[in-house]
Amino acid sequence: MNSNKLPLVSVIIPAYNHQDYIEEAICSVLEQDYSNLEVIVVDDGSTDETPNIVEKVLNKSRKPNKYIKQRNQGAHVALNEGIRLAKGEFISILNSDDFYQDGRITKFVITAFQTKADFLFSKVRHIGEKGEILPLSFPMVSIYHNALEEKEWFPTKSFELLRYNYSISTGNFFFSRRLYEILGGFNNYKLCHDWDFILRALIYDEPFFVDETLMSYRVHGQNTIITEAENNIREIETSRIISNYVEMAQTPQNDLAPCWKNWGRYWSYFTKKYMSYAFHMKSQFFSEFLTAKLF
Repeated sequence: MNSNKLPLVSVIIPAYNHQDYIEEAICSVLEQDYSNLEVIVVDDGSTDETPNIVEKVLNKSRKPNKYIKQRNQGAHVALNEGIRLAKGEFISILNSDDFYQDGRITKFVITAFQTKADFLFSKVRHIGEKGEILPLSFPMVSIYHNALEEKEWFPTKSFELLRYNYSISTGNFFFSRRLYEILGGFNNYKLCHDWDFILRALIYDEPFFVDETLMSYRVHGQNTIITEAENNIREIETSRIISNYVEMAQTPQNDLAPCWKNWGRYWSYFTKKYMSYAFHMKSQFFSEFLTAKLF
């Protein structure tokens, strides 16, 4: 690829109370071997030392960067604000407690041009609070690797995204500005805005999975402790997201998107065999989901 024609990549880092991790996150972007990128950090009302650390790190950088502070409004607002200010042809997101592996941005740009894909994500490595690699026996890691294997059961890898979001988080997202504008940004979901975004994206374009470990996803107390109230929120959001997907899938632009229109009877087979465990059979939403024949 001609280095003089490299597209600008805007890396958006939403940050909230991650004083122990934010420096490593930002440095993993600044140290990428891809030259034409900008860094935009949006602080969502941090009350710890995160703002001071961000300013210190960015002040030392020669790469174009912006730092925005806002009152706490949630990750989806921080992401949309950062992307609004971005100038890049491609958008890459990194959450402030995770970090990129070397060569990630270059790999994604090359792959995007080769495949014409508008949405890409990679395999991730799960790490602990101190950066230690978590073993396969760790429940979250085991579930993730099972999903990577089980995605091969289906006609396309996108079917598994309906069962389990193996992109893991927004911090693994790389997409074109064109796709973002079509989707209209991230929706107002407290816990599942990442899953909602990728399911809406696959209505328009088949997400491309890069089978290389290009990001480290950190598992720590702040992102593993789920309260009963949050579990209730997750159930409500899951129902809404799947219902919205089924409605949108009546007229998919992506000819491979999982739905009745593209896959006919296999869609009915898939929903009944592989999705029934995930939802309450008695719910009206689930009943409609199973019987949806989207002509």
